[in-house]
Amino acid sequence: MFCIDLDNNFREYCLSLIIEPWFDRAVLIVILVNCVTLALEDPLKTKVSTAHKGFEWFFMVFYTVEMLLKMFAKGVLLEPNSYLRDWWNILDFMIVMVSWISMVSNKISYTNLRIIRVLRTLRTITAMPSVASLVKSLLRLIPAMGNMVLLFSMIVILFSTIAV
Repeated sequence: MFCIDLDNNFREYCLSLIIEPWFDRAVLIVILVNCVTLALEDPLKTKVSTAHKGFEWFFMVFYTVEMLLKMFAKGVLLEPNSYLRDWWNILDFMIVMVSWISMVSNKISYTNLRIIRVLRTLRTITAMPSVASLVKSLLRLIPAMGNMVLLFSMIVILFSTIAV
């Protein structure tokens, strides 16, 4: 970051926090609790309970603090290993920003807010490296899957032509 040197005490403290194993565990636990609260919520209800609103604010503040700690520790964009140079962190950043916009704005309906809240469960991808590598592998397989679908379609057309 331009305003904070690499050897700044606050930046070193943030870095020491995010590299601790308990930090990742705490983030994962909060993500799982968020998933449970989303599962317990009735989507057909138009009125939201105060408990759910309280949980939503807690999750928003927690995710924002996590994002800011990582930004202070790693830098935002211009440094080699900065926060926004990783695609998964960009996903986290977008989810947090859209969630804040939807929470603060009165023009967005509660149904749209639920959709955005469901996107927060994607944060498990960044919290668990094994899941991230699995998703990357699946994304790399998509072109090959397209070739397989094309081959399967040609075989179906060939056999249907022979059958007629």
